[in-house]
Amino acid sequence: MNSDVNICDDDKSTALIKAVQFQAEECAMILLQSDADPNVMDASGNTALHYAVYSKNTCTAANLLRHKAMIEAKNKDSLTPLLLALKENNQQMAEFLVDMGASIHAMDHHGRTSLMLTAGHKSKGTVRLLLQKGVDVCLKDRSGRTALSYVVNCSDNLKEIAVAYEEKQREMFQNKYPAEVLAGKTSEEEQARLDVCEVNELKGKNRYGQ
Repeated sequence: MNSDVNICDDDKSTALIKAVQFQAEECAMILLQSDADPNVMDASGNTALHYAVYSKNTCTAANLLRHKAMIEAKNKDSLTPLLLALKENNQQMAEFLVDMGASIHAMDHHGRTSLMLTAGHKSKGTVRLLLQKGVDVCLKDRSGRTALSYVVNCSDNLKEIAVAYEEKQREMFQNKYPAEVLAGKTSEEEQARLDVCEVNELKGKNRYGQ
């Protein structure tokens, strides 16, 4: 092993990180074959895989993963490569990382989920993929916002998330209260009703541009 292959500059960037940043794919491959560590983090906590996301280079990302890059590595903002791809609205990279096994349940330091980060973008296919994979549509970030709060101004995603939200609320309520108990009014039932009203209100606002 070349003891200098992982040497860092003042920003804690390795030669591999630089090669990925500048999309020098052949150089990056040579470094990986020379035992360059793909999991070294720079001063921002980014790994080479994070920079492959920034570069929108799925080929380099695949090579890094083949050389044991950590797909769940988090930078200083607690962004995994998948969360970063969603934040950057890089649908192709996001779908690639999901296919490679990236967790859709990761959260950043604001408590934002993968669905929240993609909800406001015109990325209906990615939203649908995350919902199909079982992302929790009811989770709240540190500010108490759900994915619905992020999607209000994006009609492409509103219907999909709103429907999933209603179904999840109904499922959670039915699982908590057997049918014979539901004859009586409960505070949880009232909250579920209010949540559905909120969904319908959001749909109406989006439809009429209010």
